[in-house]
Amino acid sequence: MKQTSNDSSSRPAIVWVCIVFVALSVCLAGFSIYSALTSKEKTVAQHDSQSSTTSDVSQISSIYQDPKAITKLLTTQIESYIHDRDYAMSDLAIYVESGDESVTYKLNVDKTMTAASTYKLALAMLYYDQIAQGEKTEQSTLTFGAESVRDEGSNPILGSYGIGSAVPIEDAVAFTLTYSDNTAAAILYDNLGGWEEFCDLRSRYSKYPGIAENPLDNVCTAAQLMDEVRLLMNNQTKYKPIISALDGAAADSYLNDLVEEDTMIQKYGQVGGATNSVGFSKVGNPYRIVVLSNSNDNTVDPGVINKIAYNVLNQTADAKEKFWEKLELQPAGPAEEIEITEPYYPASPDTEPDTTTPYYPSAPVSPSIDDGSNDYIAPPVSTEPTNPVLPDAPSLTPDDSGTGADPGIDPGMPTPDPGAADPSPAPVPTEPAPIDPPELEESALC
Repeated sequence: MKQTSNDSSSRPAIVWVCIVFVALSVCLAGFSIYSALTSKEKTVAQHDSQSSTTSDVSQISSIYQDPKAITKLLTTQIESYIHDRDYAMSDLAIYVESGDESVTYKLNVDKTMTAASTYKLALAMLYYDQIAQGEKTEQSTLTFGAESVRDEGSNPILGSYGIGSAVPIEDAVAFTLTYSDNTAAAILYDNLGGWEEFCDLRSRYSKYPGIAENPLDNVCTAAQLMDEVRLLMNNQTKYKPIISALDGAAADSYLNDLVEEDTMIQKYGQVGGATNSVGFSKVGNPYRIVVLSNSNDNTVDPGVINKIAYNVLNQTADAKEKFWEKLELQPAGPAEEIEITEPYYPASPDTEPDTTTPYYPSAPVSPSIDDGSNDYIAPPVSTEPTNPVLPDAPSLTPDDSGTGADPGIDPGMPTPDPGAADPSPAPVPTEPAPIDPPELEESALC
């Protein structure tokens, strides 16, 4: 009887153990099935997401049936031109990008190159960022200090404002971009705190700046300029005054040289051996382009390369033709030495320039140095009472080449006072003694 009692009492425990085991097995099986289903759903969702992204890209790129083929043709055409002109690849930095970024061509886009006046685009954008943020208005004024006076290139702002004037931002930007006015540009960056401060602020636009050996060097990369022009093109409402100032400023030269007139919104720059252009199309299929050239006949490069880009990206009938073989492209040869002008700095900001003081040069400048690379010494200011007036701005060509003055103006020397005694009977030499250029100063930035 005792043994029977023990067997009966142990059976419920065994049953409960079996029930628990079965329950756990069912739970584990259910969890495995749930995990498998969830994993499958995630995989399907990811696949759908990838398909959606691919579909979006396909839709964006749908203006080209075969973007890879367009890219290949663009590459072939540009590099055929470079080969036919017998250029060294290192003399050029080129970046072409379709508006949807499905077609690109890159050559030396990270190479540090002379920027010339292309820096003025970012300079203007910084001010219109401040205006968009409510920190300033277009009518906010900037101080025109004596340190901002430049004499290289075109400076028509001097016909409207004198030293000590309050210059509205909209006017300074308009002169800077429409005429590539170096004095107007200096007013803009001096009011930001100087050239180095401007370069620091500019870094927000791109992580690909040129590597400067000297903080005052004016250098860039094609990648940096592409980031800036992409920002300009994609924010045309915010930067409308900038685009308006650039529109038509070089309607038939640089990037616009060979395409239909006024096809591109562009900022150009030319100094010494460098000819640069950056811009975007306003007709046809949208695209952006940067051309930085140090080649011997660099003045033709922006126009030819942009014509290639326009033909290929708009798939014109002559997109595969070497049209440049029919052009009369004459090598310019080494840049000639340029005589630039001697700037005049008044004794105080309240004193306007003396019209009897020669506003034009004497010292030869190496073409390998950017505009205004000499550290000039101001001529002595007469203590005689005068009634100075601001001289009319000379007729200058806004080519930013550093030539500075109208070739019809004789820089000369001041006319001597007929009543003054001749301080020395020694004859005046027919040619001035050569002047060694001093260390690079901020005037090299324009």
